[in-house]
Amino acid sequence: MVLRGQLRRWVDIVEENPGTQFFDFFSEVLEQLDLTTAEASLIFLLDYENARTDYTDGYISNIFDMVYQTNRKKYLAMAAAVNAEYNPLYNVDATESYTDTRTPDLTTTTQSTGSSSGSVKNNQTRTTTDNPGNYAEITDSRRDPYDGSGLRTDQQTETHATGSRSTVESYAGDPDTTSSTSTGSGTTHATGSEVIEHELRRYGNIGVTSSQSLIEQELALAEKRNIFKVIEKDIAKKLFLQVW
Repeated sequence: MVLRGQLRRWVDIVEENPGTQFFDFFSEVLEQLDLTTAEASLIFLLDYENARTDYTDGYISNIFDMVYQTNRKKYLAMAAAVNAEYNPLYNVDATESYTDTRTPDLTTTTQSTGSSSGSVKNNQTRTTTDNPGNYAEITDSRRDPYDGSGLRTDQQTETHATGSRSTVESYAGDPDTTSSTSTGSGTTHATGSEVIEHELRRYGNIGVTSSQSLIEQELALAEKRNIFKVIEKDIAKKLFLQVW
């Protein structure tokens, strides 16, 4: 039976309790660190095999439980932080979205000035052809008797036509044309106002750190990524005798 006050090395305690896994209390956080309780126990043994304690086996189990329950949120937060995905050389993550709203209030008027002129061109020639046919003009000398109804001078002539005639008109050349020319200019005036509303949203991290500084910070962080070392030290402070 082990009594309080008896100094024992940690390696001896592990050998005396081969079936005891003190790190069973830490299974929740060890899972995020990709460690089993057996692996955690072995690492702790290698780091503190010669460390000494005067606690009994039962009290040692209570210490492991107390350390985990006291620091549980801290361990889980640290595990989540080191497992977060990020780009060590890129610390800007900004997204911009905007909307343009066009509100026109315009009036357009058009003014035109100028003049136009035109001309008519007669391109055709008209020709009249007389077809006399059997047309003839006859001149007679008539003499009225003294006792006639009319009084005519002796040897008076009278002309009359007999037969028929026709007249044909023919045209030669291109058809007549009419042309016109317009000159001048037109001007369009727009009056009123047009409003465009621009909305910009920016969120994320605004980076002001150089790449060299980011590399240095990443290397420093790598040394702190071993969360299990933090757990070990918290347990050692409560479990083992401290030597100054």
